[in-house]
Amino acid sequence: MNEVMNIPRLRFSEFNDEWITKSMNELGEFKNGINKSKSDFGFGFPFVNLMDVFGKTLLDNEIELELVNVSEKELLNYDLIKGDVLFIRSSVKKSGVGETIVVNEDLDKTVYSGFLIRFRENKSSLYYSFKNYCFWTTNFRKQVINLSTTSANTNINQESLNKVHLTFPSLPEQQKIADFLTAVDKRIELLEKKKTLLETYKKGVMKKIFNQEIRFKDDNGNDFPDWEEKKVLEICEVKVGGTPSTSKSEYWDGEIPWINSGEIKDGIITEPSRYITDLGLKRTSTYLLPKGASVLAMTGATLGKMGMLGFTSTANQSVAGFVTDPITSKFIFYNFIYDQKQILSKAGGAAQKGVNKNTIENFDIRIPCSEEQVKISGFLSSIDNQIELLVSQIDKSKTWKKGLLQKIFV
Repeated sequence: MNEVMNIPRLRFSEFNDEWITKSMNELGEFKNGINKSKSDFGFGFPFVNLMDVFGKTLLDNEIELELVNVSEKELLNYDLIKGDVLFIRSSVKKSGVGETIVVNEDLDKTVYSGFLIRFRENKSSLYYSFKNYCFWTTNFRKQVINLSTTSANTNINQESLNKVHLTFPSLPEQQKIADFLTAVDKRIELLEKKKTLLETYKKGVMKKIFNQEIRFKDDNGNDFPDWEEKKVLEICEVKVGGTPSTSKSEYWDGEIPWINSGEIKDGIITEPSRYITDLGLKRTSTYLLPKGASVLAMTGATLGKMGMLGFTSTANQSVAGFVTDPITSKFIFYNFIYDQKQILSKAGGAAQKGVNKNTIENFDIRIPCSEEQVKISGFLSSIDNQIELLVSQIDKSKTWKKGLLQKIFV
């Protein structure tokens, strides 16, 4: 029987040694953070809390931290130096427990929260930037989650973390892996920055377009007519959807697309959440909205968000569809993405705010002639296409990185 060796599937050619496995308590020490009363906050020394690390990978002096009153002894016992790793002690979602952030530089006179656990090496077994990746591998994360406990939240303690095993190569190979993955991360970061800049540009140019600070010309270079102010009901028909009874199986799993308000997030809707049958369609007031129709989330977490259907679809009662010609529909889509304040300002209700059909029909909208609508929509669509391309590149890069992590690590 062949012995299973700790060798990754994908490796740099100059390395062939077997990786070693050690428990975390062999590599260093864990220490729970500090807990303070409410009266101790607002003055004193910088304090790293859970929200300062959640969703991030590096911690440095650039981050703005709240202050806490601590003693000199506490400053020494709960300090943070370059190379320390903070583990999230408790998470609402099980998948978030034990996630890590690496301290990127010495944090002068800074302490950390009791919701975090600090890991500090006894000696340098791990290359500094290798720590950004080795604690996120499938094998390591699986161990952490299996050793966690769940009550109201999912929790991990330092005793359990001490039992987790880490498999790693020599320091030179660690550096090679870390440098390579850092380059991948920089590419993803660059793409995300480009996306953010383009989104900021789009927001700024939309403001100028809909305030008519920017005007388009016709194909002969002439000015278009002045915009007209109208009510929504003057330019389109508003249709509100419905939900077939969920207790009737014959109403569902058919071939007619059906969306809900949670799917509307200021963009094109590419696929429905569910499908209904023709019988289900007939049992509701749902209207079959054409492909390209603009839709509005009337209530819920996405209240005020606009969508554009990438397919003919029905919708639930929290969705309003704007039924008109494709040109005007697209203009409405962009106009209300810009003018969401109008929608939110007219939302009513106590437990859950929302807008009704009558309110939507009486929204004010300034609208140009069809020819200028085409120019505006085409210009904004071209920006959206660039953003979508960047989103696709980011998603592909992240998927590629995930696959690399599975192959590069044992």
